[in-house]
Amino acid sequence: MTVLTILIVIALVASVLWGCMAFNAHCDRKFSYRFFTQASFAITAVAVLLIYGGHAWYASAAAAQGDTLNGIILMGLGGLAGLGLLRYNVKRTNLPYGLGGSVLQLGLYAPLLYVGLFFLILALAVSFFLLLGVRPVYIINR
Repeated sequence: MTVLTILIVIALVASVLWGCMAFNAHCDRKFSYRFFTQASFAITAVAVLLIYGGHAWYASAAAAQGDTLNGIILMGLGGLAGLGLLRYNVKRTNLPYGLGGSVLQLGLYAPLLYVGLFFLILALAVSFFLLLGVRPVYIINR
């Protein structure tokens, strides 16, 4: 049963990837615009991180009976970044494609951001610990 579950998950991920690539190619042919780029990932990452950080700040301030305005401002800035990306997508394509592509971007980039951020932090920690054991190199023949 475990093998079947793994195969279903792999097939699901492959079909989502194929669908996104087909959607991206279709939009490139029709509008000369690609939805899934590094710039759109960066903007979505900033928006999601601002919303997440704002929510965490708001929740901790509300639990401590403190000032929740900072969290609300961060969530608002994240929402504005997301709305700016939505507006840009709709401007470059049309309303149905722009709205659908923006929902796809948010739905795919947000989980990818959380997983990628974990692996980025892990890679930085491993490289830091590997650098601790490095000895200096002296050049003898000049």
